[in-house]
Amino acid sequence: NGYGIFAKGGAKVTNNANVTVGEDSVGIYVDGNNLTSTADVTVADKGVGLLVKNGGTLTSTGNISLGSNNAVGLYADNSNIIQNGLLNIGANDGIGIYSKGTGNISTVGNITVGNDAIGVYKTGKGLVNISSTMNIGDKGYGAYYVGTSKTDSTLNVTGNMTLGKEAVGVYTKNTTVNYNGDITVGETTIGSNGYNNPKVNKGIFGDNSDINYTGNMLVEKPLSVGIYGANGGSITLKSGSTLTAKNGATGIMTGNGVSTITIESGATLNAIGKARDVDPN
Repeated sequence: NGYGIFAKGGAKVTNNANVTVGEDSVGIYVDGNNLTSTADVTVADKGVGLLVKNGGTLTSTGNISLGSNNAVGLYADNSNIIQNGLLNIGANDGIGIYSKGTGNISTVGNITVGNDAIGVYKTGKGLVNISSTMNIGDKGYGAYYVGTSKTDSTLNVTGNMTLGKEAVGVYTKNTTVNYNGDITVGETTIGSNGYNNPKVNKGIFGDNSDINYTGNMLVEKPLSVGIYGANGGSITLKSGSTLTAKNGATGIMTGNGVSTITIESGATLNAIGKARDVDPN
């Protein structure tokens, strides 16, 4: 229940020492200015490592390690985040990078996401750039972005993702998504009624989002889905990409409202094996 540094009223904070945050504690809190940290941050359950709000920029170049149960590594409230280092996120609702309101995120470095946890979580508007290799545990999310509109909320991902059981690589709402990298989609225990659930078995799930995918995606577990769109938006498989679906999986699927699915010249869509009956919904 403690604060390492609490800076309000205009103080800028520069930290070059390792930070260890106990349960329900905050390592460094900065309101109205910038926070720069060059060292490693370790966060226990329900703690927050580094936090900036009201217009500052949080820059972290150390490695971030999180415990379980709602721990957050880097937190921005109407502020920007620049992160360069490894992110290791524990299970049960841990979040590596959390941003709300107006603000941009730039993160570079490999990300390991525990079960039921999230790598990068964003609500509001801004530009999110993720350049990382991600390993995502069961029921986890690589990136989760609820934007305000497709014109002012953009997610750019460069890197490969490997998804555990019922995990989702990218979930977005009201966002433009540009993904460049390979995705291996995990298995699911959910039946056909799980297609409309953003919480299970999808490489990319777009709710009123424009999805542009470049890379190699493998969907080989029964009932899993590579790219899913609903409630508006579009899906484009870019030239040079390969999407392979087999063993009862689906490469691209849409619900109501999606305007177009485009497979560009030079892209490859592989559907292998015996198809099951199409879901009537």
